[in-house]
Amino acid sequence: MTDEETSVNRAPNLATSQPLTSQLFDYGVHFASRTLFLFEEINRPTAAKVLMGLQVLGGEGPLTVKISTRGGCRAAGLSIYDGMRAYTEVRAVGYGEVCSMGAVILQAASVRELMPNAVVMVHPGYSSVGFDHDENTQRTAEYAKRMRDRCCEVLAERMGITLKQFLRRFTWDTYLTARQAVELGLADRVVEPHASLSLVAAPTLKARRA
Repeated sequence: MTDEETSVNRAPNLATSQPLTSQLFDYGVHFASRTLFLFEEINRPTAAKVLMGLQVLGGEGPLTVKISTRGGCRAAGLSIYDGMRAYTEVRAVGYGEVCSMGAVILQAASVRELMPNAVVMVHPGYSSVGFDHDENTQRTAEYAKRMRDRCCEVLAERMGITLKQFLRRFTWDTYLTARQAVELGLADRVVEPHASLSLVAAPTLKARRA
């Protein structure tokens, strides 16, 4: 057998081999529990990482996406939204702050849960148009408005209201408790922790003698 043939035989089968532990860490993936962690600003690198993580987990069975983010880029957020929607069994759990695009991404899951102390912030969002030719500035503004409306539509649909009603009601940053978010239709339930929060052991009660 030649050296070249030996090298080919020793090469890993990328189609069947599991990713390296370091790669899973880079993708924010816990492989054993099929969980993906999204705890960063929403931008193009974050979207790429999440989409790679979803592909790594892929296959059959439910996936869990744990989310805590202040939000970020609309286009990147909608990329993550579309990526999650490609899987039928996705459970999303919101921790800490689930703001702006984070709230939109939460809506992509078939099951949407919030931890008791999670805060959901919704708003139309903000866009900045740089200095450019008048025609380009107008086109950029129209694109930004279209992206804004699409993100707001995702939230409005879950809340059972129209886009116009959403924009009228949530003109400014609106911070919701986990329970308020459930009441408005932005989540399905609040997860109640099973462990006791008390750090002090309860005193043992002794039976009183007759």
